Amino acid sequence: MMDGQTSRRDHRRSVPGREHARRLVRGTVTPNQLTGPRSTVPTSSLAQFGLVLVLTFGGCSGPPATPPQVPPRGEVAAARVALDNLLDLMRQRLLVQHEVARVKWHARLPITDPKREQELLDRAEAQARDLGLEPGFAREFFRAQVQAGKLVQQADFDAWQRSGTTPPDGGPNLKALRLQIDSLNRKLLEALKDAGRHLQHEVGRRAVQDRADVVLRGDGITAAVCQAACAPLLRP
Repeated sequence: MMDGQTSRRDHRRSVPGREHARRLVRGTVTPNQLTGPRSTVPTSSLAQFGLVLVLTFGGCSGPPATPPQVPPRGEVAAARVALDNLLDLMRQRLLVQHEVARVKWHARLPITDPKREQELLDRAEAQARDLGLEPGFAREFFRAQVQAGKLVQQADFDAWQRSGTTPPDGGPNLKALRLQIDSLNRKLLEALKDAGRHLQHEVGRRAVQDRADVVLRGDGITAAVCQAACAPLLRP
């Protein structure tokens, strides 16, 4: 029995890790002494190095976010003028659609005219190229204007059908109205060119939404019409 107890005491004394652990807890041995000659960097130096890394790289959160660029006051004023002009021309084009609907109603013509729409888009694309505008974007923009205009015409047709009334027969004919629309289209292309640089930035695209609520208003210009007309201007 005594031999067994002596053997266990000898075994505990023969495990150096236990003694080192007790000495570490009591503070009589440092971590460097535990690791022996393989550890040559003092603990304080490692801590200082870690602090430098944290200060340099900001921990795990990554680099600080870049604050948004605020346009100069003059640039904001120029953007507002250009966007208001573009939106006002869009408004004028939409209001003409009531007259177009009136003529089509009396002539029993469909609202959609694929041939006319194709010619309009091709002409707008060619004119955009001459002005240095992106032809694809110009085509997309005018396709949206055509779609918004047809929404206005359809709303008029629906209202006349529901009420059983007939719109006045007098007024410009379809040829004269199309000449008026073609003139507005040319002005819209020039306005689109002036507003183009402002639309390249998120600030400008947000301004379109804000100003549309003020400028793009009128008879038949509903939220759906406004959204259809402005959609290409809001895309990055």
